[in-house]
Amino acid sequence: SAGLPCWFVVPLPGDPFVSGAGRPTIAELLDELPPARRPTPITPAVGGEFEFGTAAYRARVYARALQVGVPAGVPVIVSDAPDTWRGVTLLEKRNPLIGVLHADETLYYSLAERYRESASAIVAVSRRILERASVLFEGRPVARSVIPCGIPLPAPRPHTEGSSARARLI
Repeated sequence: SAGLPCWFVVPLPGDPFVSGAGRPTIAELLDELPPARRPTPITPAVGGEFEFGTAAYRARVYARALQVGVPAGVPVIVSDAPDTWRGVTLLEKRNPLIGVLHADETLYYSLAERYRESASAIVAVSRRILERASVLFEGRPVARSVIPCGIPLPAPRPHTEGSSARARLI
């Protein structure tokens, strides 16, 4: 967050989610961050209906949490869960939506296409993904950017005579 205010909306289950299988919640993981690097958590209390309910219900939970906990005008970077995109669109005039395309996968392109009218900006993890997604936003004044993820790797070395013929995986 570079020292700027930052909020993180994460539902807080009253009882552990079945799908959590005993793993810590995101809210618990956020608590482990040093205070200087910890975003302000917005933790709406939820029950089993959040895990097993409808997408529309989850979207409303996200929208209410944003409305209560995040100031108007603050852009919202959505996760790859369709319900978060839908929830932010309920408040798109209050908080601009920034969609992130994390991979060259149908899920991300379908979210970008479905919410193209609501997005104020899109961010992709590679130039190729941004170019492919930009077609979906033709004619719309949507800010577009690339923020690469991963680490730079050296160029692969060619196989040379005498080296092992077995594949090496990293």
